[in-house]
Parts: sequence; structure tokens; C-alpha cells
Amino acid sequence: GQKNGPAPPEATGWEATKLHPSGIRANFDGYVGRLIKGDGALKDGLLQGVLLDSWECKTQTWTTDLDKIFDNQWSYALRSRLPALFGYVVDNPENTARFLRDWRVTLNDLLVENFFGEIKKLADENGLTVSFETASGDVFPGDILEYYKHADVPMCEFWQPRSDSFVGSIEFKPVRP
Repeated sequence: GQKNGPAPPEATGWEATKLHPSGIRANFDGYVGRLIKGDGALKDGLLQGVLLDSWECKTQTWTTDLDKIFDNQWSYALRSRLPALFGYVVDNPENTARFLRDWRVTLNDLLVENFFGEIKKLADENGLTVSFETASGDVFPGDILEYYKHADVPMCEFWQPRSDSFVGSIEFKPVRP
């Protein structure tokens, strides 16, 4: 397993698979589900929505049956091309480049549908809205234009490093020249 990060200790924990719907279902049921169902503190409609804030983890590159999913999607075998993921040329440069593109598309498709799509489905089933603020940070988890289609409220954040051309104070109050 993998732990998320960077995050403060109270927000650090084990990652759920994001490429297989069972991972997000287990996460949702064990967290949001416990709050909104039964004797949960937010039952009876007290919780209006869920927010996926930031992306405090790395990207996932494998899940159950990924080789079969890839083989079906692209009609060629994934396993024989795995060395390309480590920088090796498999067959020839063109085939290697094609494989790497297909690999990235497959991971993105799984993330969009099995993570973001599954969250939206579970939220809808429970009368909740969904907001995503997972656009950037250390990594881009996937194609933002693809997964934002599952958000009721798409949001974004960006970080601009302070540079010599920075105008303002460190408290971000206006400064007159």
C-alpha cells in the first residue's frame, strides 16, 4: 500500500485504489457513508455535498486486471511492453511511443470513470453534490477536462512561486509603488 502525502499527520492515511471502482466504493462507504447513514452524525440530509480538495498523493499505475483491461482496449498485449515504462525501447521507437501514449490514455480513462465517475455516482445515489479541486499541484492526476465532467462544482487552484517580479507584501496586501 501507499500513504498519501504531502499532508499533515491528521490527514495522512492509506490510499484507496483509484483505478478500480471497488476502491472508491469502500472509501466512500467507510467514510461518507458512516456519516450519512444509520446513526451517522450527518444523517437526514445534514450533509449537502462532498469536496475533493487538492491531490495530496501520487499517481497510481496499476490495479486489478489492468493487463486485461489494456489488452481489450488496445487489442495488443501490455505485459510484453512493460520494459518501455522503464525507458527501454520495445520493438522500435514508434511502437514504444504508441504504447506509452496508449498506457497513459488507459490510466486516464480508468481514473476518470472509476474514481471521479464513481464518486459522482455514489454522491448522486445519496443526494449529495460533488465539487472537485484536483487540478494541479505536484502532479496532474489525469485530464482535467475529462474528469471535471463528473463535478457539479468544478474548482481549481494554482500556486505561483514568489519571484523578483512579485508585487505586494508577504501578507498579500496591496503595496503602492
